[in-house]
Order: sequence, then C-alpha cells, then structure tokens
Amino acid sequence: MEKYIGIGFVILCLAVLAGVIGVLGYQFHLDKEKVDISPAEANINQSQKNSTSE
Repeated sequence: MEKYIGIGFVILCLAVLAGVIGVLGYQFHLDKEKVDISPAEANINQSQKNSTSE
C-alpha cells in the first residue's frame, strides 16, 4: 500500500511541476506578446498625428 502512495505522490509532484511550468510559460508568452504589440501601437499613434498635422 505504501508503494502506491509513493507512486501517487511522485505523480502528483510531477503534475504540480508541469502546471507551474505551464503557467510561467504562458505568462512569458503574454509578456512577449505585449512587447510585440507596443511598437505597433506607437507607430499607429505617430501616423495619426502626422495625418492630422498635414
């Protein structure tokens, strides 16, 4: 019986570790996406300023 509890504990630890890595990976993906989007918004704002000043 203790053997099965040990195996279950190892599986639980691996599942928690996989979940933490998944959350951190998703967070890193969102941060990277924000960085990619920011210059595009800045360029749109500049083009709007240029069109209103002309």
